[in-house]
Amino acid sequence: MWQEMRTTGATVTTLMPGPIETGFAAAGHLMATKLFAPGTGADPAVIAKAGYAGMLQGKLNVVAGLPWWM
Repeated sequence: MWQEMRTTGATVTTLMPGPIETGFAAAGHLMATKLFAPGTGADPAVIAKAGYAGMLQGKLNVVAGLPWWM
């Protein structure tokens, strides 16, 4: 599969955001955990912009948000 993808010119950028302030934690009943406590997550718009910028730069990995959590 890697050989097939390489011939297409496609690339993959992995986004590693850590906790983000979305509805995920609330839906999963995770708000009481230290990682997903209210106010501990990063702004989703900031994460999206960092991931998009990294993809345009051809980065393989983008660590964004709160890297000290990871």
